[in-house]
Amino acid sequence: NWTFVDDGFTAYINGTDPMVEYTWFTNGSFNVNLNVTDEDGSYNETTKVIVIGDVSPTAGFTHDAPKNEGELVNFDASSSTEPGNDIVWYNWTFQTNSGNQYNESSSPMASFTWYVPGTYTVTLNVTDTDGAWNVTSTDIIINDVAPTADYTYEPTGLIYEGDNVSFN
Repeated sequence: NWTFVDDGFTAYINGTDPMVEYTWFTNGSFNVNLNVTDEDGSYNETTKVIVIGDVSPTAGFTHDAPKNEGELVNFDASSSTEPGNDIVWYNWTFQTNSGNQYNESSSPMASFTWYVPGTYTVTLNVTDTDGAWNVTSTDIIINDVAPTADYTYEPTGLIYEGDNVSFN
């Protein structure tokens, strides 16, 4: 009979197979107890401490670029992973022509608008509850939108020499 203590939770695996597997999703030191009993009812048990190391998260995100200048670009970092599912911070860096803009959030969703066309680097740093982190970056393209020339004038209709005409 195996007993696994896992972050306040106790799991029991009973059976006759001497080989078992167990997976921890939290790092730390945990007790594992084995109790064996023979056919005569004699038993023995031992407890050992198993040390589970921290695994850093893996940053990843998607976006809906390319977009035109002035359009909102949406980012989704829900593809970031961590074995314990304990990512607590999504730190975004958006490159702009006038320096970097930062967005720190506990949500994997972010958005940003660029008003100047070009290629910009977006960086995501994810951090878990243990302070382990991982970074990924990608370039996105913001397209140039040509201006539209148009105007109105007054008065409309027939205009004579010497008349003032207003243009807007």
